[in-house]
Amino acid sequence: KTICDHDPQVDIIFDMQGYTLGTRPELMANRCAKVQVNFLAFPGTSGASFMDYIIVDQYVASIERADEEFTEKLAILPRSYQANYFVDPISIPERGSLEWKALRHRENLSESSFVFANLNKVDKIDPHSFSVWMRCMQQVPESVLWLLEPSIP
Repeated sequence: KTICDHDPQVDIIFDMQGYTLGTRPELMANRCAKVQVNFLAFPGTSGASFMDYIIVDQYVASIERADEEFTEKLAILPRSYQANYFVDPISIPERGSLEWKALRHRENLSESSFVFANLNKVDKIDPHSFSVWMRCMQQVPESVLWLLEPSIP
């Protein structure tokens, strides 16, 4: 038996890994469900003929050029395709405002500091990528790297 011959009990399956570490594209290639959806791992096309839909929003997908840029049909969310949960939501101050200056001061950043940020899951950070970031930071004076703090289940 091949991996996941179409199971009549599975109506829809979401691929939330894309082509990243730990991915299992063979599951999708073998049509595990009636409807297969690309979601969250990468906001662009999978390029795969076996993916039926991709969940996007107006910011990550060029709706007008969808036929040219996506192999999937678009399922367009009204706001953001990426749901995030923050216990204490923050507002982002306007650059140069007093609130912006206070935030930078609180984080020990000068007005000329440059912030590199990687807000991916921590399991996507590998030694090679990290060393590339460190080399970039050596070239940018007053730069820092912010990483997403892992959530506690």
